Amino acid sequence: MASQRVHPSVALLAVLLGSSSPGPHAATLRVPEQYPGVREAVDAAVEGDRVLVSAGEFGGFYLRDKNIEVTSVSGPESTVLRGSFLDTVVTLRDTSSHVHGFTVRSGDSDSDRGGGIVADGGAPTIEDMIVTANYGGGIAIYFSAARVHHNRIVGNYSGHGLYLSGADATVYANVIENNWSRGVVVFGGGSPVIFRNVIRGNGSTDVGYGSGILAYPTEPGRMVVADNLIVGNHGYEGGGLSIFSAENSHSTWVNNTFADNTASHFGAQATIGREDFADGDNRGLVFANNVFSGEGISVHCISPTGESPVFDHNDVYPAAGGDCAETAVTGSNFSADPKFTLGNNGRPYHLSPESPLVDAGSNDAAREIHRDLGKRPRVIDGGHGPIVDIGAYEYWPK
Repeated sequence: MASQRVHPSVALLAVLLGSSSPGPHAATLRVPEQYPGVREAVDAAVEGDRVLVSAGEFGGFYLRDKNIEVTSVSGPESTVLRGSFLDTVVTLRDTSSHVHGFTVRSGDSDSDRGGGIVADGGAPTIEDMIVTANYGGGIAIYFSAARVHHNRIVGNYSGHGLYLSGADATVYANVIENNWSRGVVVFGGGSPVIFRNVIRGNGSTDVGYGSGILAYPTEPGRMVVADNLIVGNHGYEGGGLSIFSAENSHSTWVNNTFADNTASHFGAQATIGREDFADGDNRGLVFANNVFSGEGISVHCISPTGESPVFDHNDVYPAAGGDCAETAVTGSNFSADPKFTLGNNGRPYHLSPESPLVDAGSNDAAREIHRDLGKRPRVIDGGHGPIVDIGAYEYWPK
């Protein structure tokens, strides 16, 4: 029963990596050789053009209703787009343009959503960017099928790292860290896919719920969250994850590692459901092959309708609480020290040979997840058969 409910959402992963390369360029507009700033070049560009920016520091731009490529010659470390007071640095509206290779900083939003970049509508690609030191958060995606990948969204303040509202966005291979408020917020409807991201060090004592990820569905949607490392985030409740469940809202969480997040109240790794959420319904939530590890109650559930989420092959350590105190740690689920170790790259949260997470997951739940967070193949025999491991990393025998 549990694995059957996993499949429809996880199948979305099969179409994630389609080509996003721009088509043939009609012309290349060079900054500053031909145009003094990026804004002037973007304004002059027509459909299919390429704006090529040399190293240096420039102002931001507003792009609407045409599809072009905006890229740098020397990469984000050498090419900066800088905002100003009450001005988002980059705005992409109703476009499928490809923007990549810049540092975006010093933007200013009058909300907590998108001081650095705002994408509204369309299906733009935002790639290889460093989005940092923006007031009002890093990136906001509204009602868009944007592809947000291989970016560093770090050190933004008075706002969230990445805010998604009604978006069918694909968010993968990003590092989202040390943002003053939350790492990722998913609000409203939409069916985003969030996978292979590192979400760490976000939040503060002033942040209420879900400093790593806050999912607040108010309309029907179907979200997939897979192969993410969510660690070291801190807030009041649900330091790693808070989900305010809603009727007809579905989300599937597969092979994520939640570890060492902290919360002042309860549910240090995850809080699921809200007592005061009028349409709260946890039946559309599926958790498979995840590890939740930290001090105190790792997972705390509140089920207004009396229905618990589906838990399938998870490790919840040291304990679960609330309405899923039993269901989250029984059946195919368990509660054991995950015995993390350092990987060959010196990074934590890999699996030691003694880890109970090795060969302990559900292959059926992870059938569309072919690689782990480290891009290594999934389903490696760790000594107990060709069975997927639990968590973001697959154990590789030496």
